[in-house]
Amino acid sequence: MEKENLLIVESPHKSKTIQSYLKDKNFIVASSVGHIKDIKISGKENLGIDVDNDFYTHYSILPNKETVVSKLKELSIGRNVYLATDPDREGEAIAMSLLIELGLDTKDENRLVFNEITKEVILSSIEHPRKIDLNLVDAQEARRILDRIIGFRLSKLLQSRIGSKSAGRVQSVALKIIVDREKERNAFVPTTYYNIEAVFDDFTAPYLLQDDTKHITDLELAKQIVAQSTNPFYVDTVSTKEVKKYPHPAFTTSTLQQESINTLKLSSYVTMKLAQSLYDNGFITYMRTDSVRLSDVFKGSTINHIKEKYGEKYAGFYNYTNKDNSQDAHEAIRPTYIKNTPSEIESKLKDKNEIRLYTLIYNRALASMMSASLYSSKEVILITNGHKYKTNQNILLFDGFEKVLPNKDMVKNNSSFIKKLEPKDSKDSNVITINASSVGYTTKETLPPYRYTESGLIKELENKGIGRPSTYSTIISTLKSRDYTITDAKTKCFIPTPQGISTIDQLDKFFLPIINVTYTKEMEDSLDNVALGKEKKLDLLNRFYPEFKTLYDEAKVNMEKVQEFSSELCPICGNQLVKKTSKYGQFFACSDYPKCKYIKREPKEEPVVLDELCPECGSNLVQRKNSKGKIFIGCSGYPKCRYIKKDPLEEPQVLDELCPNCGNHLIKRNNSRGTSFIGCSNYPKCKYIKK
Repeated sequence: MEKENLLIVESPHKSKTIQSYLKDKNFIVASSVGHIKDIKISGKENLGIDVDNDFYTHYSILPNKETVVSKLKELSIGRNVYLATDPDREGEAIAMSLLIELGLDTKDENRLVFNEITKEVILSSIEHPRKIDLNLVDAQEARRILDRIIGFRLSKLLQSRIGSKSAGRVQSVALKIIVDREKERNAFVPTTYYNIEAVFDDFTAPYLLQDDTKHITDLELAKQIVAQSTNPFYVDTVSTKEVKKYPHPAFTTSTLQQESINTLKLSSYVTMKLAQSLYDNGFITYMRTDSVRLSDVFKGSTINHIKEKYGEKYAGFYNYTNKDNSQDAHEAIRPTYIKNTPSEIESKLKDKNEIRLYTLIYNRALASMMSASLYSSKEVILITNGHKYKTNQNILLFDGFEKVLPNKDMVKNNSSFIKKLEPKDSKDSNVITINASSVGYTTKETLPPYRYTESGLIKELENKGIGRPSTYSTIISTLKSRDYTITDAKTKCFIPTPQGISTIDQLDKFFLPIINVTYTKEMEDSLDNVALGKEKKLDLLNRFYPEFKTLYDEAKVNMEKVQEFSSELCPICGNQLVKKTSKYGQFFACSDYPKCKYIKREPKEEPVVLDELCPECGSNLVQRKNSKGKIFIGCSGYPKCRYIKKDPLEEPQVLDELCPNCGNHLIKRNNSRGTSFIGCSNYPKCKYIKK
C-alpha cells in the first residue's frame, strides 16, 4: 500500500484550498498557523540570545502553538512529510522549525515552494521538492537577532531616559526620515517669485525662461517683461513629434501598496490583508515580492487573451528589468489566470474591497502586456519683442494599453487650437500672428519640502532600500501606535510628535552610526548576501555587535534622563513633583522616588451630561473617563444600565504573531471602553481573542 503524505502550509484557509486539489492524491494537508516558535524572552537582558557564544539563540514553542505542534507530530507518524510554508525567508525559517520539531533531516528533499495556489502549480511543486535552503534560514535568523538586540536594548534605554515606548533597527530609520523632513521644513526660507503668462482665446502660454533659470525673482523685471509683451505675438516655431507611452510593469508589494493607498484609499495594512486573502483563495500570485518578472506561461496566455478581446494591434510585449536590490524570489503580483476577469470572480468574493483590489491587480498586469499608446505632441513658441512664450498640445492617436488603464501622467488635449498656428507654407512661418487677451504675472512663493503621506513614505523606504516591502505596513502601524507620528486630517501626511522628535534627537546623538539610512541599507544588502550564501551569518553579526555595544555602553552612561518638573512640591517630603509615564498614561509623582512613593491623584472629573438619550433606558448619556483616562460615552443610569456608545476603533497595531484559529495576523486594538486587547485581524469572520 502506498505511503500517505502530509503537506504542511502556514494558513488554515490555504490548507483547505490545497486539500481540494489533492483529494485524489493520497495527501493530508494541515497548517502550522504561522510561526510555531520564537526566540525566548529570557537570559541576559531578556534577549534569549547568548551574544558571547556565537549568538546562540534560544527558541521555545509559542504557548498557543503547543496543541498545533502535537497534532502535526501525530499526523507525521508513518507519513512522508512535505513542508510548503510561504515562499520567502520567513517561510523558510518556519519550515526549519517544523523540520526540527518533527524530527526530520535537513538532507531530506521535503521543501515545496509555489508562487500561486493553483492545481497545476501545486502538483508540479510536489514533483520537484528540494532541501531546506539553510542560507535563507540563516538570513532570517540574522535579521531576527539584529532586531531583537537593537530593539530590546534601545527600547529599554529610551523608555527609562525619555519615556519613548520603543525603538528598532528599521522602525527608527523610518521615523528619522519623517523627522528629518520636518526639520527641513522648519529651516526652510521661502523665496518670492513671479509667474508670467499670456492668455489667448483658446489657450494659455507661460513665459519661456532662458538659461536654466528656474524662477523670475525680480519684481521690476517681471513688470518690464509684461509691459513689453504686446500684441501681436508671432509664431516662431511649431514642432510636432510622435510620443509613445509604455505601460507600467505588474505590481510589486511596494507599488501595489502605493497604488492602493492613492487610488482605492486603502491603508497598506488593509491592502496586505486583502491581498493575503486573494492569494490564499488562489486568485493572485504571492503578494510579498520585489520582482516585476512574469512567467512565460502567463505572458503567453495574456497575449492570446489581448488578441482575442481587443485585436492584434493591442498586443504588446513584456520587457522589464528588476532593480539591482531586488531579490527576485518570485514573480510580480498578478492574477493566476488572465481569464479570471474581475466580473468573472466578483460573485466568489465577499468583501467589496477584495474585488476593488483584484481589479487593480488584474488591470495592471493585463495593461503591462499591451502595446504602447501613441500621441501627437505639438509645441508652439510664440515671440513678441524678444520675449518667448510656449504652449503645447497632446493628441491621442492610438490608445493601446490605455484601453484598459488610462495614463494619468499624460495631459491630453484634443482641441484643434494649434492648427490655427500652423503655417500653410513654411515660407509663411514668420508672418502668422495671434493676439493675447491679456498678459500678466502672479506672485508665488517657493514651498518647503512636502511631508510624507503613507504612500510617499513607502516609496521613499523602497528607494532607499530600507526594510522590505512586506514589513512596511507594520512599520507604519508601529510609528502611529507608539505616538511618534500623527496624520494630518486634511493632507493625510505624517507629522512627527514632540516625542517622536525627541526620540530621533537622542538616537542621532548616540546611535547615528547605525540608525541611519546608509547603514540600514548596507545591512539589508548584507542580509541578502547571507541569503545567497555570499556571506556567513556569524561574520555579519560579529561585524555588527562590537560597534553597537560600544555605542550602547556610551549611551547608557551619558544619555540624560529627561524629566519635566512641576512647580508643585511633594506634600510628604517637600521635593518637586515630576511628570512620569506608565502604560496607563502620564501622572505626577515625587522626584525622590523610591524613597518617597507619593503619587498625585487627580480629582475625579464630573461626567459631562449630553443631550443624547440612552437607547436602552431613556436616561441622558454622559461623557466621562474610565480608570485608564480614556474618554467614553455611557448611560447616566450606570450601574443599573450599562450601555456604552461604541466609537470607531483606533487603527490597530499589527503584531508578528498569527491567529491559532485561522492564520491571519493578530492585532492589538482598543475596544469602546478604551481597554487594549489582542484579537484576530479577520474579525468578524474569526472571533479569536488572546487571553
